[in-house]
Amino acid sequence: MLKKYLSFLLVIMLIGIIGGTNIEVTAASSAGDTEQVLDEQGDLQIELSSNKIKPNQEIEISLTGKELPEELLSNRINIEYENTAWLEKNEGTHAYSGNARVDVYLKYNEESKKFEGTMFIPEKALSGEWKLTRAHLVYSDSDLSLKHSFNVESEFTDITPPEIKDFSFYNGTYQNQAYQSEPVYVQAGDTLTTVIDAYDENFGTDPYAVSVSLNNTDEDGDTHMVADSISLKNIPGTTKFSGSITIPDTVKSGDIGLRLWSVEDNTGNGVYDPSLIQEYKKIHVGKSPAEQNEGEVDYQPELNIEGKIGKVNTDAAFDSYIENATNISLQFSDAYELDAIELPLSKKQIQTLKNKNNASITFGNEKVSLSTPVSNLEEKDTVIKIARQGTLQKSLTDVFDFEIVQNGKLLSNFQEKVTLHFSGVTDAEKPFVYYLDDKGNLSEIESKYENDSVYGYTNHFSKYVVFEKLSDGSESGAENGDTDKVDSGNAPVNAGSTNNGNKTDTADNVNSENEKSKADNVNSDSEMSNAVEVKDSPDNVLNNMEHNKPEGTSSKEENEGKRLADTFSGHYNLILLGCFAILAGALVLIYRKKLLSRG
Repeated sequence: MLKKYLSFLLVIMLIGIIGGTNIEVTAASSAGDTEQVLDEQGDLQIELSSNKIKPNQEIEISLTGKELPEELLSNRINIEYENTAWLEKNEGTHAYSGNARVDVYLKYNEESKKFEGTMFIPEKALSGEWKLTRAHLVYSDSDLSLKHSFNVESEFTDITPPEIKDFSFYNGTYQNQAYQSEPVYVQAGDTLTTVIDAYDENFGTDPYAVSVSLNNTDEDGDTHMVADSISLKNIPGTTKFSGSITIPDTVKSGDIGLRLWSVEDNTGNGVYDPSLIQEYKKIHVGKSPAEQNEGEVDYQPELNIEGKIGKVNTDAAFDSYIENATNISLQFSDAYELDAIELPLSKKQIQTLKNKNNASITFGNEKVSLSTPVSNLEEKDTVIKIARQGTLQKSLTDVFDFEIVQNGKLLSNFQEKVTLHFSGVTDAEKPFVYYLDDKGNLSEIESKYENDSVYGYTNHFSKYVVFEKLSDGSESGAENGDTDKVDSGNAPVNAGSTNNGNKTDTADNVNSENEKSKADNVNSDSEMSNAVEVKDSPDNVLNNMEHNKPEGTSSKEENEGKRLADTFSGHYNLILLGCFAILAGALVLIYRKKLLSRG
């Protein structure tokens, strides 16, 4: 009886072991693990019909391998090649080129036992190496691990797309005005003109390949098409392209945004950007602040001065002012010699301003001011402050610390950009606004110079100063370490330091001795995301701005992770059960032997 019992247990264990072995084989050959199957079955090889490849040529391409698995034969394979030089320069950017990429679909041929297809080399294909960047199984939505390359003999070597120097909007017909530095306001029936300045040094911009579209996002957050696509025409004798539309009656409120579809040069290199529009170049639907404020009585509240600090008196008269004014504009002509000026606003006053469409606050003195959309503020007690910190060697203005504090907490970053205005900057050639961090490093921000005024555009508040354009090897005091101290007892300008081997413009910390320590320090990543490197050309400011561009498009596998083979099996439970049964049988056998020996 015991022998029969043990035999039964052994049978159960063997069934579990055999079942477990079968499921492992199934997992290794599952359709979801194609690369593993190919590794086991043998190498795949790509063959081309010619080794001398030239532009505008048809090349037969085939894929062969030893004992290709059945699940692969029913698939179609999409193979993509890209020019290596183009890829190394432009990967991860918004550049594209129809002459730097080809793809071909391969289908299995039962007679030749190969995957076959025809590859068409572009008419202006770039010269040099082209490497395989992807081999995709269309039906199973997975990739093959392949390596292959070929060379193209061509006279075309340009891998640089056009540079977008600037773009602007105009209400009406464009008359060669200066670049836009303030928002444009339009209403239904108005003519809106878009102007893009695009330049290509090598081959020139294609006059027929510049197009944009315009969308309207209303106050409810709904997006409507204003113009599906507009082809811009070249303005003769310039690098500018212009096109106009009439605002339809369906556009009632909100903002109009630009999407750049293409700017190409004459060799097919192009650039696109779905989010090129900048905050200060928004197109607002409705009346401008000047039109909204027509008929309003000018009002200037009292500035209470204690020591060297001026504080705006926001009493009942001020409440009445903000009730009737769409935008707040407070600029005190006699306050420049003060160390700081402050504008306190109550929670209720902020609520009043936020109930108005596109309301803004402008605050400062005759030399420096800031303008911020009220949408940047929460409904909390608020203090807006501008503090003068002193002058750096060779700076064109004093250093100013801009602050907004709500409920005692310092705000560092904003959704919409704030405009910093430095006036009275005369005899300057290329002045720019620079951000001064806590370590004394200078970083150029987006700036504009017109009518002796320098405008800086930022969504981060800290210390700012105006310099002539700084660059590597310039002779500005901020870079060459002049030891003269700044005004107001601040630290001297320090020598240019190095950061990871690259020269960085620096100046010592210009905080005054009485400046309070800020509890919420600025996040360094956020600081630099809105700053343009000092070494950049002023003509390249727009192109070097950070637009929350994508680092390139990730594959499905990268975004979601590859699906693992399903190897779960209940047979392992049987194995475990069999082991326990054997152990129990052994214990019973030992116990029985002991009983017999006693008997």
